[in-house]
Amino acid sequence: MYLGVHITNENISRFSHLIPEIYVDDLLAGDLIGAALIDVMHGDDAIMGVMLLRAWNGWMEIRWIKMSEAYDTDDYGADLIWNVTEFLRGWENYRGIYAKIYPKETKALSYFRMAGFNLKEDHDNILEFTMGEIVPGSYLTEQEGFEFCHTLGDMTSEQKLHLENMLHEASEPLAIEFPIDYDSYDQDLSAVYEDNGIVKAVIFFTTDDRWITVNFAHAAFPMAFVTLLSFIYQWATMMFTDDQRILVPVLSWKGVEIVNKLVPGAHRQKLWLATREYELKRD
Repeated sequence: MYLGVHITNENISRFSHLIPEIYVDDLLAGDLIGAALIDVMHGDDAIMGVMLLRAWNGWMEIRWIKMSEAYDTDDYGADLIWNVTEFLRGWENYRGIYAKIYPKETKALSYFRMAGFNLKEDHDNILEFTMGEIVPGSYLTEQEGFEFCHTLGDMTSEQKLHLENMLHEASEPLAIEFPIDYDSYDQDLSAVYEDNGIVKAVIFFTTDDRWITVNFAHAAFPMAFVTLLSFIYQWATMMFTDDQRILVPVLSWKGVEIVNKLVPGAHRQKLWLATREYELKRD
């Protein structure tokens, strides 16, 4: 007999040995849903495993799954997935559950296969490359107008207001939350192009010990974007080595075209996509 437990601020210490530190803040903030399964036939301390999930566009994405050592088998892994997803499904109507399984995660692949998920080969939606793989050409080395480019750390409150006005007035939906959390982005690498109080392009980055990530990019004028990209590239070549890894989420095919033009060797990692769709009840 299994018992499903919702992981909260009050009980997270009980399961912390199975949860990576990088997920803890999101879990405590409520951005991730955490659940554990207890094998109560063997006692209240018989933790089978934990799962971390995120609600996204009517779906539930499994972001992390970890079994306790004594339960690390395909059968128990499948039981964890099945019971936790059914447990959480009772809270709200979801279109389905999905997970991305990378090549090295062979155990997880077996869990999902035994749990009856549909599996298909796919690619991650993130382009990856290194600084040394960038082929700058004239796009990044022969631009002018850098006097209009400002790093995020140098921007004034007024310039940030101009930026938010530009984003609010965009003709298409943008993948950024308001109010903008400027402190969450790299202050030296993130930058905008502004001319006479009008912001025409912006690129936000985050950085850590492993990689640089392009979190958001938007331009009202293509040439302003090219100039801004050149400004950032020339600044980045002074800050990073050729083996610095860079990640660019695939948010649009236009973005893919730009990356492929500048970095022919950019690649998307192969993975397995595991899905289970639900039939939604109609009132």
